[in-house]
Amino acid sequence: MAIYATDRQFHLQTKNTSYIIGIYHQKYPLHLYWGGRFLKEVNLEYFAEEPVADRAAGIHSVVNEDKHVFLTDMSMEFSVLGDGLYRTPTLHAKYADGSTVSDFIYKGYKIYDGKSKPCGLPAVYAEAGDKVQTLELYLEDEARGLKVCLSYSVFEDFDVITRSACYENISDKTVELLSAQSATVDFYAPGYKLLHICGDWCREGSVEYAKLDHTHICIDSKRGSSSAMAQPFAALMEADASETHGKVYAFSFVYSGSFQIEAERDSVGQTRINVGISPFDFCWSLKEKETFQTPEVVLVYSNQGIGKMSRIFHNLYRKRLCRGIYRDKVRPMVINHWDATGVNFAEEQLIRIADFGADIGLELFVMDDGWFGDAREGVRPLGDWFVNKKKFPNGLKNMVDHINKSGMGFGIWFEPEVVSPESHLYQDHPEWCMKAPGKESTQMFYQLLLDFSLPEVQEYIVDTVSNVLDSADIVYVKWDFNRNIVETKNQMQRHKYILGVYRVLDILTEKYPNVLFEGCSSGGGRFDPGMLYYMPQTWTSDNQQAMSRLKIQHGMSMIYPVVSMTAHVGQIDCGVDKYNNQLNTAAMVAMGANFGFEMDLSRLSKAELEQVRKYVQIYRSIRDTVQFGDFYRLSSPFEEENTAWEYVSENQVVLFTFQKSSQVNGEEWRILFQGLDETAVYESEGKEYDGEVLMKLGYRVLLGAFVNESHCFIFNRVK
Repeated sequence: MAIYATDRQFHLQTKNTSYIIGIYHQKYPLHLYWGGRFLKEVNLEYFAEEPVADRAAGIHSVVNEDKHVFLTDMSMEFSVLGDGLYRTPTLHAKYADGSTVSDFIYKGYKIYDGKSKPCGLPAVYAEAGDKVQTLELYLEDEARGLKVCLSYSVFEDFDVITRSACYENISDKTVELLSAQSATVDFYAPGYKLLHICGDWCREGSVEYAKLDHTHICIDSKRGSSSAMAQPFAALMEADASETHGKVYAFSFVYSGSFQIEAERDSVGQTRINVGISPFDFCWSLKEKETFQTPEVVLVYSNQGIGKMSRIFHNLYRKRLCRGIYRDKVRPMVINHWDATGVNFAEEQLIRIADFGADIGLELFVMDDGWFGDAREGVRPLGDWFVNKKKFPNGLKNMVDHINKSGMGFGIWFEPEVVSPESHLYQDHPEWCMKAPGKESTQMFYQLLLDFSLPEVQEYIVDTVSNVLDSADIVYVKWDFNRNIVETKNQMQRHKYILGVYRVLDILTEKYPNVLFEGCSSGGGRFDPGMLYYMPQTWTSDNQQAMSRLKIQHGMSMIYPVVSMTAHVGQIDCGVDKYNNQLNTAAMVAMGANFGFEMDLSRLSKAELEQVRKYVQIYRSIRDTVQFGDFYRLSSPFEEENTAWEYVSENQVVLFTFQKSSQVNGEEWRILFQGLDETAVYESEGKEYDGEVLMKLGYRVLLGAFVNESHCFIFNRVK
């Protein structure tokens, strides 16, 4: 069993961790412990009654004055405004009489095998045979008629716990939820620091650390989407924790809209982490008998640094968040024409680019922006999702059939959530746009935002996208989203918009199970676990400059598996009749994820085409290991001069190395491998290496004279 219930205590166990909850005074759910797994049943009740003699009762709320027990010293799993803690609460509600004070008491619990899916929301799922149990704790504010169910699901073998909350109004009056967080955890965390991932367009995945003093740190997005500016993720970690050692407590939010992760350390040393939907411009009206389900938070504990934390997330998200046939299937090598042509192209140009891709062994041609709408000059009619008859007088089928005969699949780009003012869709339905009363809708990137909270908009998108997918043998969809929400007509619309997007994706992914969906939002602007549930890979960034990509892919790998990241060789200086070092660096970085090209291959010289052909052959030989192996960040582009990535499968190890600057007669670079079988023997370029030697003594990499010199080393297990 993964969950054990005793008197007033619940012990949640994964294979390596314990998470213990206590119920104090039949009222307060206390956070008693989270860390390495206890090997026997433990009683932690004394934590709730440990006296603190010198607290000032007028300042710190007293639970038992005779025993000098203060609420301030307790670690909570759920908190409300009015409980006397003065930390940011889990729930902030406003009731019909104008009061915002709540008073919940514990009502009971339920434990069951498996896990329920939150209605209308993406979430981690359990499959038959998984060791998964769920604990539900029930609390109620009897005077206000509001219930809450705190849900904990334990994935024993995956080493994770998921949390969410569901609120139910059992009164006959409307309750307004001003903030409804998914999870609250209070820690004793002296001297800890907070890891988070930030950035902007073309610099997604920046890794930052913040020292957690007596302060309040808020990581959030107010943009209506998760955004490139902040990942819905944070990790609380020991001050000296690193890639390979130290305690790490990580939180990943399975949601694609505005979010907030707060870290707050108070005067007595308690650190609170709150994770949930951003309360910024949020107010959810909960009418009689209605419920509100919060999105899910994934909790990961590692006692071996952030490297182990990442591999736990990778394993879970790859196997129990991604879905469909591509979850366990290698991802195709792609050629996309965007950087070669933009929106100005003819069918013959695309066929020529696709033919070059097929000749060097690529597997999927993707037609990007510019294929849709009518033939009006200078108009980019987003929303008119029908084939442009001027560019494709016979529809898509002729071109798709030609590409299929060359051995390649065919993919297509959409941006379904926006509309152009020049489009027929906007002319027919201006009321379908996201709009605040009395204000003109804000254009961004020459686009208006469709209101996906409207059922009629959802139905239109499903129908028009389906019509295109049904017109030819299309096996891939790139789903783009190039703006954020500016105005809404009410405080519930942002969340309703995200629920509408999820509903459309639910329908389309179920209707087209053989189509590989890839997410995009001006690159990684909506690279989050919520979208990963529907789309098993994401266009990681519009920035294809190799050294920038090192940081982007390195940072995103903190949370996301390599197989979820798409990386292409973009436009480079080419046309030289010799070995192209710039091409080599770009290819090495791109081969560290889902490999492809975003360029006109016909511009390459004969020597460069042979170079590219070699990369395709190499990637085909290492693809299983790169996409599905264990990933180790051996050195960081944020902190060190050189970067090394290692991918480990049962029978193969792949090492990529990157140096930032010319290293003529440079210092020795000796790389210590991780995660190998010490008893195994690996062969590379005709030489054998013991696994133990590679991990303890290391592998010597010769530094080169070329700026940004990069290499791929392949070690195949032979014994």
